[in-house]
Amino acid sequence: MQRFISLPYKILLLLLGLMLTLSITLAALWISKNNEDFILKQQEIRQSSQQQYLLLNRMLQNRLESWVESFVHFQQHHDNPLNATALELEQEVEFLQLHWQVDDLWLFSDQGQLKYSSAKGVPESLTKQVSSLRLSPKVASVTECSRGCYQLLSVPFLTEEGRVAIISLRTNMMTTLAFLNQSTGADLALIHGTPSTPANTLALHEPINAEMRQLMDKLIQQLPQQSSIAEVSEHGARVSLGDRVYLINLLPVSINDDSQGNYILTAHNFTLQDLAHRQYQTRVIMAAVAIFFVSGAIFFFITNGFRQRLIHLAEQLPLLSQKKFRPFYANQSHQPRLFTDELDTLQQAAGTLANELETLDKQVHAHTLQLEKIAMYDLLTELPNRNMLNYELNKSIANLRRRKGLLGLMFLDLDDFKKVNDALGHNSGDELLVKVAQRMLPLVREHDTIFRFGGDEFVVLLPYVEDKLEAEHIARNILESFRIPVLVNKQHFYVSTSAGITFTDSPEITSDDLIRQADIAMYEAKSKGGSVFQVFDSMMSDSAMNKVSLESEAREALDKNQFFLALQPQTDIASGRLLGFEALIRWQHPTRSTLPPGEFIPVLEHTEFMLSVGYWTIKRSFDLLEELQDRGYPQLKIAINLSASQLMDPRLIPFIESLLKDCPVDPAKVEFELTEQTLVADLNAALSVMHAIKKLGISISIDDFGTGYSSLSYLKNMPVDVVKIDRSFINGMLDNITDDQIVQSTISMVHNLGLAVVAEGIETPLQLKQLASYHCDMAQGYYIARPISEKQLMEQLQSRLQNGIWQITPQDKVSHITVFP
Repeated sequence: MQRFISLPYKILLLLLGLMLTLSITLAALWISKNNEDFILKQQEIRQSSQQQYLLLNRMLQNRLESWVESFVHFQQHHDNPLNATALELEQEVEFLQLHWQVDDLWLFSDQGQLKYSSAKGVPESLTKQVSSLRLSPKVASVTECSRGCYQLLSVPFLTEEGRVAIISLRTNMMTTLAFLNQSTGADLALIHGTPSTPANTLALHEPINAEMRQLMDKLIQQLPQQSSIAEVSEHGARVSLGDRVYLINLLPVSINDDSQGNYILTAHNFTLQDLAHRQYQTRVIMAAVAIFFVSGAIFFFITNGFRQRLIHLAEQLPLLSQKKFRPFYANQSHQPRLFTDELDTLQQAAGTLANELETLDKQVHAHTLQLEKIAMYDLLTELPNRNMLNYELNKSIANLRRRKGLLGLMFLDLDDFKKVNDALGHNSGDELLVKVAQRMLPLVREHDTIFRFGGDEFVVLLPYVEDKLEAEHIARNILESFRIPVLVNKQHFYVSTSAGITFTDSPEITSDDLIRQADIAMYEAKSKGGSVFQVFDSMMSDSAMNKVSLESEAREALDKNQFFLALQPQTDIASGRLLGFEALIRWQHPTRSTLPPGEFIPVLEHTEFMLSVGYWTIKRSFDLLEELQDRGYPQLKIAINLSASQLMDPRLIPFIESLLKDCPVDPAKVEFELTEQTLVADLNAALSVMHAIKKLGISISIDDFGTGYSSLSYLKNMPVDVVKIDRSFINGMLDNITDDQIVQSTISMVHNLGLAVVAEGIETPLQLKQLASYHCDMAQGYYIARPISEKQLMEQLQSRLQNGIWQITPQDKVSHITVFP
């Protein structure tokens, strides 16, 4: 969960952050500039010490050079000037040592021979120096350090003979250090060390007094270990010793490369400068901190009024989401202001929004109550709907945990309710549903509930029944009540209903399972003719699952070409001539052998897949017609059955037109068979499609005539060519005078309308003879021929069709053969 921080505090923190960043940046810049100045000051001191040392060296050297020049000048008039010079030098040694700080003197001839020496020997470095001056006579100076540090100065001069002689002087570096100490004020010492080694490994040259040695040892020890002697010589170092700060610099004893790691250590007392530097930095930091806190306080006081108003508004607005409108109005601020700003505008907008939300909330509450009623009750019948059924059913199932007994559920569906809508319109159908609901209400117990499930389906919830007979008694009373006609718009309607009942005493069952069981039992009641009730058992569920499985297998069958056509011949009764066939679909099931349409068409007829099967049948029939024409039977036709869903499918006519365009088939050899039930489903729409079929040159026949709702008045207005008398009348015509009269009168009346008649289901020669006497046009039935598989069709035509006459075989003459319809 994220932590909450108030917006005003966020703004204040942001401003303080900016001020802190600015203060730190400025302080850092000031301190950085001060550090740069401090470093420059250190560099100036180093450079000044270096320059003063060089200047002192040069001054002392020039002083000695001047003395040598003046001394030599006064010795030029002797007979043997070089020897005289040596004698004079001997006399001047004490004076030079006392006043000029010269320790030793040497005089060398032009051949490098020593003519005079105040010392016991000649240093090796001096010998080298003299040798080089003989080749290049100029003043030369060299520094050497052993037990102490000395400068050797050699000055060449010309004798009267024009030869070069050399006077060499050795001075102690302590004299230079004394002068340097006076000019710089620094503590000085001669030291030596290898440039690449750490700075704290430097060693002191003698002589040095004890006090200075102690100071210098401490300073050297404080030099940083990570810095080499060369780095300190180049940049210097700052060392703290107690409460004092020293600036350490290493000055090379000689600017030449022959110093061999010998340095003058200068230790300037830098305490006051360092203290001033640190005090300045402290003042900068304190100033930055003061600026930060002062500016923060100023920002706080400036923004405090806005912050308080914003916090107040933030505390108010959540009251709107909580629908606490009264507290919101009570806490609104009405303090007058000289100038308004955005917060005042926001406050006013919040007040307006509160008014709007309060009004909207009242409307939503009213609409919610209305929607709850709509969601749970059927607006037409005012009965509880499916949503309420699920709620009450789940509650009743849960109650089974607390008490013993049975829970009953009754599913009712009106039989042939669609006929009322089709005949009188949906308004009359709606009124009929209201009347049905009103009739059922008094027939259930006080604690039972009737629900409208949808369409013409109702459900009765029996939350507690003593035994199954009690529920069956209620179902029987409901079914009996519909024997009395229902009055709708001054017309009496005889309505029947089918009911399915299921029971449970298990609190583990789901509401969906219970509804499904009652629905399955209701369809079982419908399959028995309707107007009855059935109690659910597991066999019904198995049957329903079998239908689902069969539908799934049928979809695979179409993809795997397991369907095929069986063609039953139709002959002219008077001549025996073969006129054509009726195409009957069969299913070569992989495990159930050959299935007749009666086993799978009822399962598929209410599914979208049935259309795919129907279009496959039409296409296959066209292919067979094309094959018959190619084999020399162009006079034969094929009758194709159309279901109600296929007749109403808008794709039918374009599909037929496409087939006629692609297949060289005479449309007059195609006949579509429609049942009476197909036509009455939507008569006006059916007539429109039938006229479109006729325009394509295809004939139409009415199948199973006499079993449905058609009448001769219907036929007169239909574009029909053939009427087929149902097999039920043909089977009974020899034994039942009524069936015989129906057949005879039907043939006569159909002929009067100019239509042809087909008698189907002929199984005996006596039936055929009787139909011939009534001048029936065509015959079809097992006496003529059983349905012939499309694979055997050409073979049968070759063996049984002679001069166009169909030959009836002894096998066909067997009466009442049990074969597939």
